[in-house]
Parts: sequence; C-alpha cells; structure tokens
Amino acid sequence: PPNLAPLPSGEAKAVEWHVVSLDDPPDQRWLKVVTQHAGRIAQLANLVVEGFADILGNRTLSKLLGQLDARLPAYYASLPNPEYGAEMKAIAQATGIGESLMFVYNIFYTVFGACTSIVAQNHDGQIWHARNLDFGLWPAFNFSKGNFWEMTAILRPMVVNVDVQRGGVTLYKQTTFAGFVGAH
Repeated sequence: PPNLAPLPSGEAKAVEWHVVSLDDPPDQRWLKVVTQHAGRIAQLANLVVEGFADILGNRTLSKLLGQLDARLPAYYASLPNPEYGAEMKAIAQATGIGESLMFVYNIFYTVFGACTSIVAQNHDGQIWHARNLDFGLWPAFNFSKGNFWEMTAILRPMVVNVDVQRGGVTLYKQTTFAGFVGAH
C-alpha cells in the first residue's frame, strides 16, 4: 500500500468529522461530505470502470451499466433503507458520476471487500460494530504500475468520520468512505 507520510510535525493525519442529519432531505444529507471529495470519488469510479472494462470489454460494460440504469428504481426499492436510493442519486448528481456507477460504488465494497467485522456489546448495553475497512482486493492491484495499490491510494484520503444525527441527537458514529451511504 502507498506510504502516506505523516504531517511535517510528525503527527498522524487526522480523519475529518462530518455531521449528517437524517432530518435533512435525503438529496441534501451527504452533499457537504461528497463535494469535498468529488474528484476522488470520480477517480475511484474511473478506476473501477477501467478494471471492469479490461475484463468485460467496453461494449459489454456499457451494455451492463445501461441495463442497471433501467433497473435502478427496483434495486433502490430493495435496499434496507428506502432513502438510500435518493441519497445515491443526489451524490451521483453532485459528483457528476452516472447514477448506475454510483450504485455500483455503494455495493462494490460489499461485493469485493473482505474485511474483518466484529459486533460486541459492552457492560452498559452499548452495541459496537467494528470493521477494519480492508480495501486491497481486486481491482486494487495494478500489475502494469509495478505492484502499486491504486485503489488504496485513492480510498485512503476518502476516509471520513460521520456523526449521524436525528433531532440533534447522535444515533451512531461511523468511519466510512466519502460517497458511501448507510453504514458498512
């Protein structure tokens, strides 16, 4: 994985915090987070498209994305939260990424991630869900660039902390990737 050196002071780089209010309309919730990272989200989307195009060919990939576009309303309706579709659509618009590609972005980690996940409860009854956010699997490894983990280099600066609130009260906190809705 790429070496992202610490700050000149020697301190580790801090992951920024954002508040996402579930009181906001779904098409507004994530805009502050994603506009700051729009370039990297687009860069990641392009990397994924290039990886799939190398395997499937441009014509097949284009056809599959077109079919996905036609089925998005049904896919959105099958998600665990009925507002996820509106959130993804707004993120796609804010970043200039096709809606079908934003959908793939949001399910890609579930399909290709193989991270460790732990669910535990402390003595106060508080539930903790921890994931290590591994992101070194295909198509991260690019042989033509001398064993450089291209996806890792793009994802690492996209890591954000989110304080998810309703009515000004924190429901949960998460560490995630900018542009990803819900919680891993």
